Amino acid sequence: MNKRVPERLIYRGPVTWSDFTAIRHRVEQKWRPFEYSKELVLLLDDKNSLNIRIKVSEKNCRITYLNTSDSNDYKTISINHSDISKTLELLGILNAENWIVSYDEKYEIVTRNFNFAFRFNTHIGDFFEIAAKDGTVSAEVEEEIFTVMSEFQLKPWTVESFNRLNKRAWDGKTSIKVYRNDKLHEDIKDFIESLENSDQSETIMSRIRKNDNDFSVSEKNFVVATHTELLGEKSIPDTVTFRQSVSIVIPAYNCMASLPYTLDSIKNQNLTDREKDLLEVVVVDDGSVDDTEEFVKAYKGIKNLEYIKQNNMGMACAGNTGVNAAKGEVVLFVDADMILCSNYVREHAIRHSLIENALLVSFTENISANDNDIGKKVGETPNIYADFRFSKNSGDSNLKMYRHTRNLELREVKIMEETNNFKEFGNGRIVEMWDLPSMVITNALSFKKKDYLAVGGLSMQFKGWGMEDAFLGASFIATGNYIIPVLSTGAFHIDHPPRSGSQQSKTDEFRRNAAQYLELVTARIDTVLKISTNKRL
Repeated sequence: MNKRVPERLIYRGPVTWSDFTAIRHRVEQKWRPFEYSKELVLLLDDKNSLNIRIKVSEKNCRITYLNTSDSNDYKTISINHSDISKTLELLGILNAENWIVSYDEKYEIVTRNFNFAFRFNTHIGDFFEIAAKDGTVSAEVEEEIFTVMSEFQLKPWTVESFNRLNKRAWDGKTSIKVYRNDKLHEDIKDFIESLENSDQSETIMSRIRKNDNDFSVSEKNFVVATHTELLGEKSIPDTVTFRQSVSIVIPAYNCMASLPYTLDSIKNQNLTDREKDLLEVVVVDDGSVDDTEEFVKAYKGIKNLEYIKQNNMGMACAGNTGVNAAKGEVVLFVDADMILCSNYVREHAIRHSLIENALLVSFTENISANDNDIGKKVGETPNIYADFRFSKNSGDSNLKMYRHTRNLELREVKIMEETNNFKEFGNGRIVEMWDLPSMVITNALSFKKKDYLAVGGLSMQFKGWGMEDAFLGASFIATGNYIIPVLSTGAFHIDHPPRSGSQQSKTDEFRRNAAQYLELVTARIDTVLKISTNKRL
């Protein structure tokens, strides 16, 4: 196929999602937020000199065609989405049966002089495009376009390179009959229906890319109610209390070397008698063969302490068991190797009483399991700034995250600082190796039980170490929740050898789970999550 519908002067070049997220917030600060849209392109694979292209997006449906067979006079007409099926049927009667199909997602900003867009999952891959609004580009506008490409380090293909790439991509595609047996092709039909009911066709990843994480409104409301900064180090005053029930869920597997310290730190919480009545602790024993059962059943000092024993099913199952059994409206996930700061429960519980649609994450300081003074940490304040989310060298770990990255800079990454405490970490942004879902770690976080159950809890499809917590974070983000850090409290994490048996086994488990993660976040959202409503759409 060598026909190509001519377009106005336009610059295109390769880009990755990582590149896009690295510059997105800068672009939006300079102009305005990107507009997201999905697009279907049908290009006629014709043997009778017809040259027709149909573009279908959420905004419109346009048909571009040659006005006459012996000229380059292209015309464009618009039709309604409801008329697409009839149009394709009519074209089929005229022997325009075989079409080459392409789908893509577009993020676009329209400025005074040009359109600036990023396209993903197209027939030629991911690329940026920037074009003047009219067909004639003045020297001034062209200079502005080149300045933008230079500012954001975007390198365009030559026109010849793009044409070769485009031709090779289209030529390599197999045409399909989009209207056959008096019915529209199922994929085309699904796409058109998805424009009317986008929730059913979206993926978790597409939701993550659309949702920001700017929780400024909740932040302001919190300050008014507590006279305390949401992102400050200062504890909430004792005059402010929580009134909803709270459950701490602790999955445990052969953790007798650390579990006593975890329970002692819960017993040491600064709570009023009423708050203690509202708190329960649920220890889920995931098939331990040590003395966990005897110890928990004999433990004194926690008023509402529940013990549940199950066969060894893994952390995800233990977490789900605990949440299902929990009586609290608010749930705190705490690993059996954590020592909580004495204000931990209050800081999380009160925030949830004032903030909706939030998953709260705490930060930790690692301490050695060989430290003879571990018990002295109960009642002490951890150095939360030792957590990797405040500072981490991107070259420290040989574990690769679940996405492809390009131009990864080996440097000290200060995620909290660079993302304004996660508020600028939405819309699928990636900072070197990390994104917002990877900030969610189940050893120290909290949420409302109803929100957890709404996404189906921790996925059982992850086996071994890694990614089940990031997927929980992705699910929360996709369903309209904010990821909010808590700086006024924290926890010690008792470091221990890999439960996988070796570092290599741990790495292998992570890689398998990373592949599983990618499969889940790119599947249709209604086939993955328990519900697919988005509170912020």
